Amino acid sequence: SNSGDYYNTATQTVTVSASPTVTVTAPNGNEQWCAGASQNITWTASSVTNVKIELSSDGGNSYPTTLVASTPAAAGSWAWNIPANQTVSDQYRVRISDASNATVNDASNNNFSIKGATAISQQPQSQVGCEGTAVSFSVAASGANLTYQWRKDGNNITGANGATYTIASPVPASAGSYDVIVGGS
Repeated sequence: SNSGDYYNTATQTVTVSASPTVTVTAPNGNEQWCAGASQNITWTASSVTNVKIELSSDGGNSYPTTLVASTPAAAGSWAWNIPANQTVSDQYRVRISDASNATVNDASNNNFSIKGATAISQQPQSQVGCEGTAVSFSVAASGANLTYQWRKDGNNITGANGATYTIASPVPASAGSYDVIVGGS
C-alpha cells in the first residue's frame, strides 16, 4: 500500500439452512390395518415444526380427508384411531406435509389396506344333550380372515377351529362351559 491509500475489511456471516423435508415411514405400503383399531402413522422430518396428515382412499389420486391439521413434527408419530365404520379397501395412502408449506410433503409409497372389524353377530347358545346324541354349538361373526378356537372350561379344544363345534357322542365328562374365541384381520 502507498501512503495515503485506505482500505477497509468487513466480516460477513453466511448461514445455510437445510431444506425442509418430510418422509412417511408408516404406513408405507402393504400394511393391513383393522377398522376400530389404533395404529401409529410415523414419519421423519427435518426443518419442519408441525405436520399435517391426510388420507387418500383412491390410491393417492386425491387426499380429501384431513386426519390432523397440525401436530408437532418432532414427535415423528401420531396415533390414528381408525373409525369402526371406516370403509374396507386396499386403496389407502397417507400424505404428510409441512403444516405451513404444503409443497414440502411425502406420501405412502404403496397402498395399504383397512380390513373390517371382527364382530360376533350370534353367540353360541347353551345346549342340553342326551348321552350318545350329537350336540352342536355355533357362532356367527363378520370380519376379514376370521379364525375360531373353541374351548371347554377355558382350555383350547384341539382341532375345534370352525364356526361350528359338534360333540358327536356326548358322555357325562362332556359337560362343562364351552366358549369360542373369534379373531380376524
